[in-house]
Amino acid sequence: RTDIWFGLIAFALVLFGLVMIYSAGIVVAETYYHNSSYFVTHQLGFLLVGLTLWVAAAWADYRVWQKSGVILFVVSLVLLVPLALHLVRPINGAWRWYDLGVANLQPTEFLKLGFIFYLSALFASRGSETKTLGRGFGPFVLVLLALGLLVMRQPDLGTMLVLTAIGFAIYFAAGAEWWHVLAGLGLGAMAVLLLISTSDYRTDRLKAFLHPTENSQSTGYHNNQALIAIGSGGLFGRGFGGSVEKHLYLPEPQTDLCRSGLARIYRGRSGGR
Repeated sequence: RTDIWFGLIAFALVLFGLVMIYSAGIVVAETYYHNSSYFVTHQLGFLLVGLTLWVAAAWADYRVWQKSGVILFVVSLVLLVPLALHLVRPINGAWRWYDLGVANLQPTEFLKLGFIFYLSALFASRGSETKTLGRGFGPFVLVLLALGLLVMRQPDLGTMLVLTAIGFAIYFAAGAEWWHVLAGLGLGAMAVLLLISTSDYRTDRLKAFLHPTENSQSTGYHNNQALIAIGSGGLFGRGFGGSVEKHLYLPEPQTDLCRSGLARIYRGRSGGR
C-alpha cells in the first residue's frame, strides 16, 4: 500500500526546495536571464516529470525493474562514453552533461539508479556465490573500475564516491564476506588519496576545506563566501529574500556550494578553456 505520510513529507521537502531556489537564485536569474523566475520555472518542469515517473514507478510491478533496470544501466554507460572521450562541449570545464538546449542531461544521474538495479539483479542471481572471490568480489570490483574509468574522465570524483558507497552498501546487504568489504574500502580509500594528490584542483579543494581562511580571493573564495552566507544568517536566517551573498558574491547561489567556484578559477587560469 502507498505510504501517504512518506509521500507528503517528500512533497513538502520539494515545495520547500522550490521556495529556496527562487529566493537564492532571483538575483542571478534577473541579471543573466532577465527573468526572476528562470530557475524555479525550470525546476517546476523537472518536478512535473519527476511526479509522472514517481506515479508510474509506484504502479509498476517491482519485478519489472530487474530487467528494465539493467537496460537503464547499460544505456547510461553508453551515454558516458562520448563524455569520457570528450566528444561533447565542456560545461564549466567538465564533460558531465549533454547540452539539450532547454536543459542539460547528466547521464550519471540515471547511472546511479541503473547501478542499484544492476547490482541487485546480479547479486540476487549469484545467491551464496556472492561470498566468493570469483563470482562475488571480483565482478563487483571490475564493474566499479569500469565506472571509475568513465566517470573520472569527466572528471567527477564526487559522483564516483557516491557510486562506490551505493555499490558497497548493496554488496554488504547481499551477504558479502566482511573482509572483502574492508579490503575493497581500503583499496578505494587509497585510490581517492591518489586521485587527490595527482590533481591540482582536487588538492586545492582539500586545502580550501581544511584551511578556509587561506587564499580567500582564489581557491578559498567559494568556501569563504559560503561561510559568510551561513554565518550572517545566524540560526534563523535573514528571512525570505533577505540574503546578501546571492547578490553576485556567492557563485551559483541557486545550486549546491561545491562546484562552480573552483571551476571558474581554473577556467580563468587556462584562458577560458
